[in-house]
Amino acid sequence: LSPFFFLIGSGTTAMTQVEATVSPAVLLAAYLRVSSELSGGAAPVAQSRAGKVAVSDRDVAVALLCQSYMRTGSAEAAKHQKDHGDRNSATTAGSQTSEAAEVLDDADPDWVTATKQTLGTIVNTPVMNTSSLSKPTVTFLRDVFQAVAQETQCGAGLFEAEEMSAVTEECNAEIKRTFLHKLVDFVVSVTETDLDFPVNDFLAGKCDKQANILMQRLHVAATEEAAKTRWSAGVKLACANNEVRTKDDQITTLKTEVAATQAEAAEGGCARPKSPAGSAINAIRALAEEKQADGS
Repeated sequence: LSPFFFLIGSGTTAMTQVEATVSPAVLLAAYLRVSSELSGGAAPVAQSRAGKVAVSDRDVAVALLCQSYMRTGSAEAAKHQKDHGDRNSATTAGSQTSEAAEVLDDADPDWVTATKQTLGTIVNTPVMNTSSLSKPTVTFLRDVFQAVAQETQCGAGLFEAEEMSAVTEECNAEIKRTFLHKLVDFVVSVTETDLDFPVNDFLAGKCDKQANILMQRLHVAATEEAAKTRWSAGVKLACANNEVRTKDDQITTLKTEVAATQAEAAEGGCARPKSPAGSAINAIRALAEEKQADGS
């Protein structure tokens, strides 16, 4: 009975008056009779606590009104649900279209589109959108490499955890250069291709196209079967090259110290350089011997 009471009680004034003049038992019996007649069956006999309930034509009319009200309400509810669903579908479709437009934008440079179509197929985070790819940063390249390594195991062992965590936008330039040199050496070795990637220019905010080409080559390194066979050798070569660069940097620093000490000695009228210069020269010789022993 509760649906009838709700519909009548929340309807028009006329329906409220019906509620006041028709007992629940009569209304139910009338509704059962109408439902049976509309379905072609015999009219049921509705029972109440007081016994059989007589159903008049007026009661039938009330029941028809109630049934019509219910059907109208159901139809309106269905229409509302359909309209709401259509709006949700349109919103979802619009969102998907927007995302697709972000993934492949006709206004993108060719090198950005190429990165989206290659590395963008295996990297979800960081987001490979136009903004990030048009001006990639060293931390973006770090995150891209980490995502590729996690997804494919490409480059596993190339960096220690401490090396990766040390690469930030605020870290010193040497840490950034070391990371970029190792990454470039690995990709070049594994893909067996040349890559012009001026590290210092990139750190100065240039070479955005070259950075995208680096990412495209990283995709090749991670997905091509022939490249996968060179992962281990590429890691070893990149790490060895980094050690050589470190020694070269040390030699350069020591040479600078020697030159400064010798200039100071010449100004003071000393024929022989002071002991710090001699120590630096010995260190240079030792580093050079190490490089030769390593086959550098």
